[in-house]
Amino acid sequence: YDGNQGKQFAMILADRVRSQIKQMPFPRFKLVVQVVIGEKKGEDVRVASRCLWDVKWDRHLTISKETNDAYVTVIIFHVYTE
Repeated sequence: YDGNQGKQFAMILADRVRSQIKQMPFPRFKLVVQVVIGEKKGEDVRVASRCLWDVKWDRHLTISKETNDAYVTVIIFHVYTE
């Protein structure tokens, strides 16, 4: 794990996820992508986000991957806008 490479990888991953989802036909939705990358040193990590939204329209998706040395969590928020 390298902190400088992790920061660069997080930005690239967020941009790639955002560009792929923007190709879908959802014109009235705002997209927010949050990427968290960190080193594991024997402890447990939980990534959480809170926001106010309309449960009828707004959605989120969390994807996590762990190795012995590091973790990556991607949270995608899909928020309806009028």
